[in-house]
Amino acid sequence: MNSMQKQHKDFLNHYYGKIHHLYDLSRKYFLFGRDTVLKMIENDRWKRLIEIGPGTGRNLQKLHKNNKKCEFGGIEPCDVMRKHIKNKYPWVKLSPDFAEDAKFESLLSGKPDIILFSYSLSMMQHQERSIQNAFNQLAPGGKIYIVDFGNFEKIPFAFKKFMTIFLTKFHVDPLKVNTSIKGANFLAHGLMGYYVIARLDKTF
Repeated sequence: MNSMQKQHKDFLNHYYGKIHHLYDLSRKYFLFGRDTVLKMIENDRWKRLIEIGPGTGRNLQKLHKNNKKCEFGGIEPCDVMRKHIKNKYPWVKLSPDFAEDAKFESLLSGKPDIILFSYSLSMMQHQERSIQNAFNQLAPGGKIYIVDFGNFEKIPFAFKKFMTIFLTKFHVDPLKVNTSIKGANFLAHGLMGYYVIARLDKTF
């Protein structure tokens, strides 16, 4: 772990240490598009799934309901959130690594078929490296799903400015689609550019 990663880990533990019990109640009002992505994943065929930055485990719990025979993993550097998930969902295998250099293959019984970034990529210091590292470790035919803050391009200026200031306070950098997500096989924007959904397919 380098110094920047340690600083970010300390921030995550400090921030989520205060709000993790209330996180899901508040986030449903502004983390849009998550359930759309979960439905897309439900329609795929897969055995192993890893979420990058699963937080409270909310998405994993929803997917587990109808896929109890599948394996679930999470890459979560935040100690507070890892403990929270372990207590609630012991069937999730967790790694404390950072996305840009995590070893996904050793977490489950084999390479993941699905890797999910749900409002986590925008909090990562190296967005492109995180995606590439995940893509390199996907099983053949696997897919990466991403849902996150977009560029707010059609949102009124005052609200866009407010959101930018608000998100910066929490170390969030909305995705720059043309650079952060290259070569997406599926790309959709929602709510005036408020969020973006992307899918990258590994065909080899």
